[in-house]
Amino acid sequence: MARKTKVGVVVSNKMDKSVVVRVEFRRRHPLYKKVVRRFSKFMAHDENNECQIGDLVRIVETRPLSKRKRWMVEEILEKAVHPEVKVEPLEQEAQVEEEEVAEVLGHVGEGETDIQAAEEASQQTEAGAGEPVEVPAEGEGEDEVEVAVEFEEQESGSGDQVDDEEPPEEKQS
Repeated sequence: MARKTKVGVVVSNKMDKSVVVRVEFRRRHPLYKKVVRRFSKFMAHDENNECQIGDLVRIVETRPLSKRKRWMVEEILEKAVHPEVKVEPLEQEAQVEEEEVAEVLGHVGEGETDIQAAEEASQQTEAGAGEPVEVPAEGEGEDEVEVAVEFEEQESGSGDQVDDEEPPEEKQS
């Protein structure tokens, strides 16, 4: 009996000696007659860990190798193209950001780091060496407090609310 083979794309290779392969099926819909794409995932054995994500591979049916693994990678039909990562632009951006931080914090002396300069700046503001803070004079703000106290006295002086006294008894005539 001939073994079944399928062609698919590797979608995961995070396991040791195993890959997940996605296989595409095209079927005509029975009612609407439109071609519908369906996908199935198969776990396959990759003995040498050669497969990378995006590779086009042929898998072949085999005996059960584990709970979910019933397929083996027969060959890699097409290797995926992975672009190389460029490191230089990232380093240049980091240098520009450091210069901007130095401008915001002020001039950093030789031998000082940005962290030391930031600590010194925060200590100066905590010690009051920064901008002067406006403190109201002794006479300012007291009038408002006195007015509020007088207003409260007027409210409590009205005879509408009596808490402690009992209501007067009604006279019967």
